[in-house]
Amino acid sequence: MKVEKELIRKILRKLYDDYFPYVVRVSELKLKDELQIDSQRVAAVLHYLEYKSLVESEEQRKWKITASGIDFLEGDLLKPEPVKSDGFVIDKKK
Repeated sequence: MKVEKELIRKILRKLYDDYFPYVVRVSELKLKDELQIDSQRVAAVLHYLEYKSLVESEEQRKWKITASGIDFLEGDLLKPEPVKSDGFVIDKKK
């Protein structure tokens, strides 16, 4: 499968938008219909995202974005700040 970055972004964005303010699981059929994408491509991307732990599914193939998926989408990897041996945080701005 060729990784379709734009389709990945669209699916993650849809799951992200449906996540707030309440966690809503979205079916593959809903994604297919709302994004106007064929079901094989939707399924392939969802399984790829699941493998990468960016989404998860439950019964009846309903999907939700994970915390890792939200961080990925927002471009915030939540990496800890590097710490010097004396315990002080290294200032990256300098």
